[in-house]
Amino acid sequence: TYEISSFQGEKETFEAYYRKQRKEQAVVVIRPPGKLQESIHSYVKYLDEIIGFFVVEDHIMQTESSLVTAAYKDQLWEMALHQVTTTMNAHFGGCLDVEMMLKMKKVILLFAMTMKSYGFGIGSLYTLLQNFRDQYNEILMREYCAQFERDLESDNYTPITAKDEEAFRAVVTQFPFYRRGMDQESYPRVFPFSKFVPAVYCQAKNYLVGCLKFMEHLQLSPTEVDDTVRRYANVLLARWSGSLKSFVANKKRTLIQLVQITINIGYLEKTCESLEHYISKLTNASNNSGNSTGHLVTLKDQVFRDARSEVEQQIDSALRDKVDAFLDLANYDWELSGSSGRASDYITDLIKFLETTFVSFTNLPNLLARHVCMQTCKYLANRLTDLLLNTDLKTVSTGALDQFDLDVIQCELFASQCPVAGLEDGTLAMTFASLRQLLDLVMKSDWPTYLADYGKEESKYSRVKASHAIVLLEKLVEFERKSSSFFAKGREKDRKKLLDTILRQLRALANQ
Repeated sequence: TYEISSFQGEKETFEAYYRKQRKEQAVVVIRPPGKLQESIHSYVKYLDEIIGFFVVEDHIMQTESSLVTAAYKDQLWEMALHQVTTTMNAHFGGCLDVEMMLKMKKVILLFAMTMKSYGFGIGSLYTLLQNFRDQYNEILMREYCAQFERDLESDNYTPITAKDEEAFRAVVTQFPFYRRGMDQESYPRVFPFSKFVPAVYCQAKNYLVGCLKFMEHLQLSPTEVDDTVRRYANVLLARWSGSLKSFVANKKRTLIQLVQITINIGYLEKTCESLEHYISKLTNASNNSGNSTGHLVTLKDQVFRDARSEVEQQIDSALRDKVDAFLDLANYDWELSGSSGRASDYITDLIKFLETTFVSFTNLPNLLARHVCMQTCKYLANRLTDLLLNTDLKTVSTGALDQFDLDVIQCELFASQCPVAGLEDGTLAMTFASLRQLLDLVMKSDWPTYLADYGKEESKYSRVKASHAIVLLEKLVEFERKSSSFFAKGREKDRKKLLDTILRQLRALANQ
């Protein structure tokens, strides 16, 4: 027909007619069918028809170059390419199935390779796939975040115990752990972390493998692939950290759970280096780039910092709650005539609990273990001080003060023998120094020394506030006033005048 039209002088008319008809046909071909989402086969059929249309155009261009010019063909292709990318984004952009996305990636790649072989530009198809890559990884990441949260809930928060060689090898094969001399230890062997840590490490590796599946054949350089995987890994770790933080903050966890979570976080942080090597191995980046340390993106081992901070705060809070629970059992008879000669039961039980708890801190980071011990002892000292100076308590006998002193001595003894490594001798016991000085001052009636040296750094009672001394002395005076004919005559009157004078001097100091 084209040759006849050319012979009759209608060549240009026929060319215009042909191109108009083919453009209309192209519009029909590239229009997606209504049931495109039903199966992968519907996508394949849709793209096959587009390929067929342009293969014909390419063949005609090869045989009749004036009828189908390169510019005309490219114009049609740009129209088709725009429709294909729009269709894929509309029908496939909301996909939530990673397996479906991998299949579609393969279909789009085959379509792109086929069109490229006929000389058509396919840059926007790679852009489309790279956009889908982010979508794919977001879906993949959600799946692994959900699994992470399930593992958090199901963990037993108990260090893994390997009863035999097989169980031991199963753990060290799954998770990169080394402790000097552990191979020589007798069974059962105990790991510091719970089953949660190896499980999460394996999930991280599986996620990285999943990331790479979509990036294969996307015309990305090895370095770009490597850095992209690292970037996704950092996002995953950051989300896991957020889940950890929420897990700890949203529900009250036991002290045992909190301590184990902190230990687990420490080992998760240490895995970042192993994951770095694993990524390089997966992507062959070190072989291709010649420099395995030249990555633009590195894994952030501080990614769990916020979660760690939240857990540490919760540990402090949990220990304070425990101290409060024991102190709530304190049932002092503040008018006791004489002490029992031994520490109160509630203090003995509290010390036993603290000893057991602090021993369990062996696997905690030293800095954290020392911090928690210090804060707990400070809190205990402050609570005991508040108990003694409580404004609702009006009277205190010397016998009650003797009993209270025995309890404080027990606390000081515990602090001086704290099982946590790294605390300098006497450091922990200093948390009770203010309370100790207050008790010594009042029980020994060493008021001349206190008044003479008040305000001096080298004072024997430098930590005693005048206001605290006033409160405790008034309680003792009130007890003696109520309990007998104290201050009624003779020597007692002189003592009353002396104590009144001391109280006036103390008030003067307190008002300075």
